[in-house]
Amino acid sequence: MIGDVRGQGLMAAIEMVDDRKTRKPSNKDRVSSVFNSICKAGVLIRASGNNFIISPSLVINSKDVTKIVSAIDNGFKENN
Repeated sequence: MIGDVRGQGLMAAIEMVDDRKTRKPSNKDRVSSVFNSICKAGVLIRASGNNFIISPSLVINSKDVTKIVSAIDNGFKENN
């Protein structure tokens, strides 16, 4: 489901794909399902096509990072 993860500092992007070999982008409904699950966990990220963009505040703490990572992990698990 995850084709690529790339980032610089605190900014990151997660690319959703239907097939890792061909890197066929996930469809809008699948991306929306994962996005909604993450948002319901109280984490706001941006969706751009089949990519999730993460750009947290520069004053983030370890508790916030744990919440973001957990919400994203659960969002993918719930919609796999």
